[in-house]
Amino acid sequence: MTYIKYKRILPFRNRVLTPIRNFLWPSSLWDLVGSILVVFTIVATKLAFLERWRELLCEVGDYLYAYKDEPPKNVSKWTVAWMLIVRVLGGWTPSTYSCQSSLPRMPVPILGSTIRKFMKSVKPVLSKEEYEQLKKEGKEFTKTLGTSLQFLLNLKAWWSPNFVSDWWEKYVYLASRSPLPINSNYYGFGNFTDRPTNIQSARAGAIIHYNLLFMLMIENGELPGTMIRNAIPFYKATQIPSLTGMERSDWSQVRKQYLTSGSNKEILHTVESAAFYIILDERAPKDMTEQGKFSITGDCKTVWFDKSVCVIFYENGKLCINAEHTPADAPVTAHFLEWAMARELGSYDDNGNCKPFKQSVTSKPTLLEWEMSEELNWHTKRAFNFIQRNNEDFDTISTNFDEYGKGFMKKQKVSPDAYVQLAFQLAYYRETGKTPLTYESSMTRLYLHGRTETIRSATSQSVEFVKAMVNNHPREERISLLKKATETHTLLYKESMTGKGCDRHLFALYIMCKAIHQESPFLKHALSLPFTLSTSQTPQGQADRPPFTMETRDRASPGGGFGPTSDQGYGVSYMFPEDSRLFVHVASKYSCPETNSTRFSESISTAFQDMRQLLEG
Repeated sequence: MTYIKYKRILPFRNRVLTPIRNFLWPSSLWDLVGSILVVFTIVATKLAFLERWRELLCEVGDYLYAYKDEPPKNVSKWTVAWMLIVRVLGGWTPSTYSCQSSLPRMPVPILGSTIRKFMKSVKPVLSKEEYEQLKKEGKEFTKTLGTSLQFLLNLKAWWSPNFVSDWWEKYVYLASRSPLPINSNYYGFGNFTDRPTNIQSARAGAIIHYNLLFMLMIENGELPGTMIRNAIPFYKATQIPSLTGMERSDWSQVRKQYLTSGSNKEILHTVESAAFYIILDERAPKDMTEQGKFSITGDCKTVWFDKSVCVIFYENGKLCINAEHTPADAPVTAHFLEWAMARELGSYDDNGNCKPFKQSVTSKPTLLEWEMSEELNWHTKRAFNFIQRNNEDFDTISTNFDEYGKGFMKKQKVSPDAYVQLAFQLAYYRETGKTPLTYESSMTRLYLHGRTETIRSATSQSVEFVKAMVNNHPREERISLLKKATETHTLLYKESMTGKGCDRHLFALYIMCKAIHQESPFLKHALSLPFTLSTSQTPQGQADRPPFTMETRDRASPGGGFGPTSDQGYGVSYMFPEDSRLFVHVASKYSCPETNSTRFSESISTAFQDMRQLLEG
């Protein structure tokens, strides 16, 4: 009976498979449909196998816990085996992109898990009434529209290298109409105080040389890839520049009207196709705070905010970068600058002048003269005044906290990042009596085209610790709550790094919802909650150089800063240059009566002191 049934389907089977084998067009509609289904089944099976293999490689072992400050006591044999496979496939001395094929795609989180994590994160922040309303909307979303959006997002994840990164770049950065300075661009410092020369032109010459060398190494695939444990991989005048600091729609209109013909078109192409943008600033900032204030907007007329990297050299030899956020996050530009500064140390003579470099023949500098009409001149003045007003509203302070650093935190067996985030929560609560909805940026570079995910640092455990500190509960209770809160934060950090956060998933669901012309009260409500405390840790030690010591620590970069994501909140960046200190950069807006960067920075320092006193007894 089975043989008879097989004989009946055999002709159809042959009609379907024969055109596929011989690369012929099917002879009928049914044959075409059958061919498509067969090809789809074969491809889907192979893709599923490869995807499962990559997921297995990503999940094997405990390599994530080997990262940075949390080495495991024992690494499993499976983890060691996978590391060996990656090293063999990527090359024992991997080039810049040789390990790209080893990176798995970032998985789409489970819908129910994302909703639960989100609701858990907002419970300490929202009123009971708002929380219950949001909870109701979340349940309705999960039962109805959420299922369809999740299915479509999983389909996108099949054909896209990363299910969210392309949308993140397009809609968060490129589609925004807000001006770039303060709202999007960020800045990064050069050395703290121990710079290799005080001569501006010499410093510019050396840094430009090494930045170009860095770019050449990337183009030639000679820059070593970033690895965990050396085995696990991670994933470029006039006042005309001021126009790039306008509202994006205004800048676009002026660009089309005045810079798309004649010599202005040629100059614009020259600027936009340049490797990076150099500014020789006549000012000499006296400290980090003044340098940060200068660097976020430059002098309001010379920074080309659209460039991926603008390098500002000050009259006293200090330097800073102003970076556009779309192409890369802070760790990438920090690596770029740190690599150059690590190699410039032997580039100057005893007088601080730059030594000659071996290089190809270069052309002489050419003066680029814009054609300035009265109307264009009026627009540049308007843009200058606009940026200047925004800069005057930018309230920032940079602090060198050198009473202790991550060395003390690690001795207490707590994650330094979790410790610092807890101090931020304590400082904010003491200042406002509230728990802030908190954003901490975490990288997802373990995945192909991965960028960032959000760690929601305000948790029920952090609130318990903060209130215990404020109300002076018994010491042992406060220590126990501190340890519990830092453990919770560390878990959230690891979940975010491994694609198990909730924010990028919710964002992708929202974009998919808009794409199919639907509305979701839950997604709209969830994504409209403002982060009144936006934080980020700048990495150190990405370049191949000796670690900083007490004698050399002033050569380290203090990190950098950015503006607040909410006009009613704070933007806080921090950096551990080595074990003995940390730098904290606080930003807010003078126009907000509830915020004060100096006051909040002092509250953070007090929190650090109180937490140390708590742990030391």
